[in-house]
Amino acid sequence: MDERIKQELLRILLTQRQNALAGAIIVTLITTFSLWSEHGGQKLMLWSLATIGLLLLRWYLSNGYDRLSVDEQNAQYRYWSNQFTLGSLSNGILWGIVTFLFFSSDPLLLSLIIVVHAGYIGGAASATSILLPTFLAFSVSSSILFTLGIIINGGWDYLKFVVLISFYEVIMIFFAIRNNRSVANQVALRLQNAELLADLREQRDKAETAMIAKNRFLAAASHDLRQPVHALGLFVASLESHQEFEERQYILSKIKQTTAALAGLFHGLLDISKLDANVVENEPEDYPLNDLLYQIRDQFLETARLKDLTLLIKSEDNLVAWVDPSLLERILANLVSNAVNHTDTGSVTISAQLNSNNKIDLQVKDTGKGIPESEHERIFSEYHQLDNPERDRQKGLGLGLAIVRRLSQLMSVPITVSSKPGEGSVFTVTIPTGDPASVVTATQFPEPENHAINVLVIDDEVDILEGMQKILDNWGCNTVTATSTAEAIAALDGEAEPDVILADFRLRGNESGLDAIQSIREEYNWEIPAILVTGDTDPERLKQATRSSVELLHKPVEPAILRQILCRFIPPGDIAR
Repeated sequence: MDERIKQELLRILLTQRQNALAGAIIVTLITTFSLWSEHGGQKLMLWSLATIGLLLLRWYLSNGYDRLSVDEQNAQYRYWSNQFTLGSLSNGILWGIVTFLFFSSDPLLLSLIIVVHAGYIGGAASATSILLPTFLAFSVSSSILFTLGIIINGGWDYLKFVVLISFYEVIMIFFAIRNNRSVANQVALRLQNAELLADLREQRDKAETAMIAKNRFLAAASHDLRQPVHALGLFVASLESHQEFEERQYILSKIKQTTAALAGLFHGLLDISKLDANVVENEPEDYPLNDLLYQIRDQFLETARLKDLTLLIKSEDNLVAWVDPSLLERILANLVSNAVNHTDTGSVTISAQLNSNNKIDLQVKDTGKGIPESEHERIFSEYHQLDNPERDRQKGLGLGLAIVRRLSQLMSVPITVSSKPGEGSVFTVTIPTGDPASVVTATQFPEPENHAINVLVIDDEVDILEGMQKILDNWGCNTVTATSTAEAIAALDGEAEPDVILADFRLRGNESGLDAIQSIREEYNWEIPAILVTGDTDPERLKQATRSSVELLHKPVEPAILRQILCRFIPPGDIAR
């Protein structure tokens, strides 16, 4: 039986102990009154006082159980169960010796005592069988002594009484067992219902929290999308009215900043969607840690300099970690970016050192405003920012730490934060150590040569087709554009077959880029290299795209990355078809 069920059964038994003990005292007084005419005297009085005294002592001691908390009651379950069972055994012995001390040859009086005994056993079966050992301790001990007293004092002529009492005892034991099981099942059902109710409340609270987070997320994302789009519209309108070269260049630089802000937002949203969709894989390797730390420092050195911040590296020599370097780089980049953004004076320190468990503690420490303890968990939620109700993009987007939390869970590395207002913050990521002997030195390969490759672009947005064609033509590619599979096959008629297919994931008429790529490959009967471009953040669609045997790019696509991938498909020295 489950330990929790036994604890509940004991709790029920002790809750109704006062009624049971009161009933036992009444039975004792009735027995004393019945025997007084024949056995009245000091011996009967002593037996009666001993029996009632034991009952009162048990009641007094059991009051200590009520003074305990539920957790303490559960922890001391065995002690109280054994104490109550021992008390029942003592009561059973005192009751059983009645036939030794006060046997009567008067059939009427003996029958009365036997009836009282049977009633006592029946009452105990009803009241104490909740905790079966307690009932058995009383009923078995009292019945054995009771019947022995009859045989010893009355002889075998009274065997029929012994048989009847024994038969009744067996029936009461079976009844007690069934009653115990019935109550135990009810308790188990109640506990199960309580667990289900608690789980339901927990799930409800999670759903409400998720809904609040989603609403905050959508509201913040909507604002952060509108702001750069609004600024972009103003800059474009301004560009039309300015003819001076310098002014136009200034406006163009602002347009670039705005599009960069949009790209940053989309990349953040996409990172979260990819992590939630479980399409990002953790591929650890033995990696020299200092190389990564200095790479991160160089990335943020200029930003820190513009804010008059000192960016420091403190690391033990030759540390090697067993990590996925690309994932760890994203964690550190987000932590350092967050530290630089929220520190006005002082420094940001990136440190790495072995701890007592032979693991590496990576820390990003800043001298910023600090974080209240009540916010230590909430800062890892999407779009949750401190001191930025106006959604100033200069203070970040509120996605960095949400990405950090998901990446740390993916890598199975703990992340902790230690911070108080006015004392700065320390974020610690604990990672496993690697094997220095297994570190592979990277080989530098030359950049691939440019080739006039044939690229087929399929997208249902005409503006994107025009923009993509201008970029590809500028790189010296032979570009064919189309808005659908049928249009692509028609456009390729009389043209050289494509070296690369560049297709949008979503096309018109419920057609997907994967369908288009497959159709073109079947048309030319070979696995043409393909790049699938998607702006979709739906987890299921991301999984579908990731499982496909094509290169996957996410909008907005950076031209430099696209060019690098195109060059990868054409080996150096190869000639375009």
